[in-house]
Amino acid sequence: MTLPSALMNQETGRLERPSPQTKTDSESLCQNLMLLMDSLTGVLDEESQLVRSGSLMEASELSERKTGIAGELMAMMVYAGEHASVIEHFAPVTFRALREAHEKLKTDLQINLSALASARDVSEVLLDDVAKAVNGAQTPKVYGATGGMAGNHALNYGISVNRAL
Repeated sequence: MTLPSALMNQETGRLERPSPQTKTDSESLCQNLMLLMDSLTGVLDEESQLVRSGSLMEASELSERKTGIAGELMAMMVYAGEHASVIEHFAPVTFRALREAHEKLKTDLQINLSALASARDVSEVLLDDVAKAVNGAQTPKVYGATGGMAGNHALNYGISVNRAL
């Protein structure tokens, strides 16, 4: 997972979560959250672009990074939620900006999920078409002694698909 270095404590290598006991600390916590949201939005945008361009393997490689940033963001959002009234008291303008950034992130997530759902739907249609073509090619095309199709009419061999994406 790659997080902005501005969010990392240089001594511990861990994510900064300042206790919002002052205006500076409250603003710092909000800024860190907004940086995380920006990082996640960047990964989501990159993933959506890759999916739209048909580079599904490259898009799937972003999964680990996206999951890591999203996990850190959720943990930090819970932490901020526990201190919301204090943060809003000390830094009302920054807190409002944080709420707006969160709404924008929700919109970006919906766009990303829509792109992924579209790619999945297209993949499912393609797989169905391939399966039908494979099974159609396996159907015997000769007539038997009785004038009908010889042998088994539908040899369903099927195909195996990894649906991890």
